[in-house]
Order: sequence, then C-alpha cells, then structure tokens
Amino acid sequence: MKLRQVKICEDIAIVPLTKGYETVIGIVSIPLVEKYNWYFNSGYAATDVRKSDGSWQKILMHRLIINAPDGYDTDHINCNKLDNRISNLRIATRMQNNCNQKLGSNNTSGYKGVYFDKRKSKWKSCISINGVIHHLGYFADKESAHSAYCAAAMNVYGEFARFA
Repeated sequence: MKLRQVKICEDIAIVPLTKGYETVIGIVSIPLVEKYNWYFNSGYAATDVRKSDGSWQKILMHRLIINAPDGYDTDHINCNKLDNRISNLRIATRMQNNCNQKLGSNNTSGYKGVYFDKRKSKWKSCISINGVIHHLGYFADKESAHSAYCAAAMNVYGEFARFA
C-alpha cells in the first residue's frame, strides 16, 4: 500500500482494497498496515507475505491490528468485516464470535432465536450453546419468544450477545 492512496479523515484512515472495496482503520494502525499490499478477500482485508521457508501466508488485517493470538478469533463488534478500527475489534473465542452474528437471511420471524412451530402453532425460542441447541419454550407471540432468547443470550454470551 502506498501512503498517498490512503485517505485520512480526522482519526480514521480509509485504505483502498481491490475490487473497489475500502477498509477503515484508526490512524494509529497506519504503521502496522502501510508496508503491505491489501486486497479484498471473502469480505475481509487480506495480504500475502512470504515466510522464511519460501511459502506464502495470508494475513488478515483485523488479526494484525488486534494482534490476535493463535486459537482465538477477532470479532468485529458491529459485524462490518471492513471496519478495522481498534474500537470495533475484540479478541474472542469461536463461540463468542459466532454468537455475535447478524440475523440470518432465511429467518422468517424477524427475531434471532425465534421460529414458528407449525405442529404446535406456537412460537419456539431456542439458543445454541457450544453447538448444542437448547429449547427455551413455546410462546403465543414472537415478541415473548424473543424476550426469552434475549435473556438467555445475555446470560450466556454477555457482551457478545446480539439480539437482531
């Protein structure tokens, strides 16, 4: 990346990627990222570096900025994978990172963790904990089912809970 390509606006820098994409970083992160050529890869900002053995390794910008240790994920708090400001990044376990996902595109209730059970003609609330689905109950309306999900998510996921 050449510094002249970066746009600086107040306390953020906008870094151009390939395919017309851009990523946002804090200006304090410029020294970390300026020596690499960044490209758009599966929603993320990435670069390739040659290792000492001659092979190539992909580096994701968000992991470089937060210095994520091996075995941990980097969670984008606002779910925008191209917002790589330190204030939007946090180190997370895989479960914590997974629970901070947006509402699925195939969701028909409009609420996370809420499904309509046709056999019972009621709204079902459930939550996944460590890959295991836990049934929270059946409810007459989807808002009540969502309240049950929110309470459980807050209890299990804490600050990583996402309700919508």
